[in-house]
Amino acid sequence: MLEEAHVFIQPSKSENFGHALYEALSAGRPVITSYHTPWKDLIESVAGFNVSVIDTSGIENAIHFFAQMSQDDLQKWSRGALAYAEREVDVDETREEYRRMFEGF
Repeated sequence: MLEEAHVFIQPSKSENFGHALYEALSAGRPVITSYHTPWKDLIESVAGFNVSVIDTSGIENAIHFFAQMSQDDLQKWSRGALAYAEREVDVDETREEYRRMFEGF
């Protein structure tokens, strides 16, 4: 269950959008994912880590980083993940685009 997790890990060799990653971010869960997703600059946004899928040391280091984190720091990263999701995806605009797309049906 996502709400019971502290971090969402999905190393991926290829992603078009990464719906599961967006779901985690919008639930306030920092993510650990590859560089092959549209979710970039995660560290700078205090929202997670982009790591290599070839060299697993990046995944290991990211897991260790979160495992050693205090509850206060985890809350900071959780807020960062949520803010990142809100900044990157305009839900109201997406809803409006879907409405316009299906208007004639």
